[in-house]
Amino acid sequence: MVWIRLVVAALCVAAFQLGCSSECGGNASCVHKPTSASTGTSAAGGTFGSNGTSTSSSTGSASSTSSTSSASGTSGTTGSGGAIEFAPYFETWAWGDSSYPFTGLVDLKNKSGVNGATIAFVLSNGGCDTTQDVEQNQADVDAFVASGGLLKASFGGADGTYVDAACNTASDFASAVSAFVTATGMTDLDFDVEQAPVMTTSANQKRGQGLATVQAQLGIKVSFTLPVDTTGLEANGLDVVVQAVNAGVTISHVNLMVMDYGPSQTGSMGTYATQALTATQAQLKANIPGLSDGAAWAMLGATPMIGQNDTTGEIFTLTDAQTLLDFAQQNQIGLLSFWSIQRDRPGTDYNDSSTVNTADYQFADVFKVVQ
Repeated sequence: MVWIRLVVAALCVAAFQLGCSSECGGNASCVHKPTSASTGTSAAGGTFGSNGTSTSSSTGSASSTSSTSSASGTSGTTGSGGAIEFAPYFETWAWGDSSYPFTGLVDLKNKSGVNGATIAFVLSNGGCDTTQDVEQNQADVDAFVASGGLLKASFGGADGTYVDAACNTASDFASAVSAFVTATGMTDLDFDVEQAPVMTTSANQKRGQGLATVQAQLGIKVSFTLPVDTTGLEANGLDVVVQAVNAGVTISHVNLMVMDYGPSQTGSMGTYATQALTATQAQLKANIPGLSDGAAWAMLGATPMIGQNDTTGEIFTLTDAQTLLDFAQQNQIGLLSFWSIQRDRPGTDYNDSSTVNTADYQFADVFKVVQ
């Protein structure tokens, strides 16, 4: 297990709207388990997909400290600045499911006080186009935004076909994203990039060029969610950022999946998260010319998997959440999130609960103080 405010369609220059996928087919946790966790291979952090688990990514082998693909210019390098955003992941396949403490975005806000969400995921709908989950729940989306809610759409994840992978050219990809924005009103877009075939330099260039076009035309915000280790981004993850910057994209956030560090690392998940953030902040400064210290911090986001992970011994506790919150406030990072808001409840199955909660919304209660 890469963020941007929704603008009500009537107030937009173009009639924007959001869409997300039902790729997970009803599985409540929907996070991917690649082979590196079971083999004990050390790899960059967690991945979000469709089989109900979350574990370490096997998308790259290059050293996380590599800086061979540094950006050639300074355009498009600003973080969000100002207040920290809080937008936990909202599982599209759980929309309307009464087995959870809430059934939709407005219901979530009314019951928990959570004022932001990241809807996951938007994928290819069979071609160079997008899935339709958000459109199918548009009334809830519009009402949440009208009430002042912060809403983001996350493209990608560990499983399924990415929209950019299904499009032959950057222009085609730009058209698909533009159609999504126009259809849904969503302009705060995140790109969760963690599948090896879409993390090559050519794929990163195509994505960056397409997003630069849409950003110039429709004013979208762009963030990236990437696997991470305690030593920072691996080379292919860093290249996602660098190629976007080279294409002229203004990046709101580089959101780190602070999870799934491998079975050998079973210490404090809160401490590991702060180490990953610190290492990545240095990478951003080293690879994006002209990026200030404060702007590098403001560009960062952090997304843990709350409670029990499928990696043995990895448990992100409420104490870890407080550690991460304190660090985020001290360094003024740009974004806090977690996987997922549906899991923020008591239970025994980590696929649809944290297994450590004693009441609903305990992790949200820690993080929402930044709202």
